Amino acid sequence: MVATRNYVEMQSLFDDAFTPGRFYCWKSSLLREINEGAAEVLTECTRKMPMTPGSFFFLQQLHGAAGRVKPAETAFPHRYDHYNCGAMAGWDDHSDTERNIRWSRESWAAMQPFCEHDAYVNDLGEEGEQRVREAYGQNYERLVALKQKYDPTNFFRLNQNIKPAKAVQTVS
Repeated sequence: MVATRNYVEMQSLFDDAFTPGRFYCWKSSLLREINEGAAEVLTECTRKMPMTPGSFFFLQQLHGAAGRVKPAETAFPHRYDHYNCGAMAGWDDHSDTERNIRWSRESWAAMQPFCEHDAYVNDLGEEGEQRVREAYGQNYERLVALKQKYDPTNFFRLNQNIKPAKAVQTVS
């Protein structure tokens, strides 16, 4: 019960930073270490960050208990010590949309030489099937088989969808 309470507390730490009605755009990847090159790029990206409310660069460390679970025991396979690293743009004025999205995407792209080809599924937007595969890594094919068994019509298809191996068409 303590672990659950701590997780809920941790997940709500930033609730006040995400203002309802604000525009957001973020992209992230997983980073094993913050070496000198990564630190330089992070610093440069932060210097270029739009001075809009809700914009920041984040590094969320994942280690400890999460690393003691075997990758195949859950859908989330990235059980090595790492950081979820991303550029979060947040803005209130619609006229700031283009520059905020551009900063988030360019910052993410600049960090790619230092990142794994892995992703945290909850941070993905509409980025395509390859990024969904990266989020589930070695577990992707097992999840496809489960989807085929329990949801062959792909009824549950929103968010980061895993398609069943052979989608069965239904008539509605």
